[in-house]
Amino acid sequence: EIDRLLASVQQTMHYYKGEIDMTDQEKFTAFKEQKIAENEATYGEEIREKYGKETVERSNQKYLNLTEEQMQEMTKTETQLFEKIEMYLQQPEIESDLAKEVYELHKKWLSFTWPTYSAEAHKGLGMMYVADERFTAYYDDKYAGVAQALNDAIQYYAK
Repeated sequence: EIDRLLASVQQTMHYYKGEIDMTDQEKFTAFKEQKIAENEATYGEEIREKYGKETVERSNQKYLNLTEEQMQEMTKTETQLFEKIEMYLQQPEIESDLAKEVYELHKKWLSFTWPTYSAEAHKGLGMMYVADERFTAYYDDKYAGVAQALNDAIQYYAK
């Protein structure tokens, strides 16, 4: 699989250098494969230790099988999630419709790549958002306090 990802990245590089032509579908597939390669380089070993090789491989395959429409919906869901978190941070009340909506949007966003949903895994991911500075930086780069707010909503509503 790594060889296939590397070949896709090389093909994409040849395309951007003007050496080959690619169809829109090939570009879309290459984009998804590049995202997986980046994730593998950054977190591959770590996520396999935490979630197991099979779970990671199934998640990667689910992501690779997303259609353009599903990718657009995933992006839209993430945008909505950050909009709702920003609103929630202005009045952080965990027992509110807004906090529950933040949780539901995050759960929906995960559904695009997670082969199966587990509240326990969701809670573990939320805790990682605040325990691992890489995740905290990703979320808090958008708005200060996002990682903690998101974790709070996940811990409260994931059952």
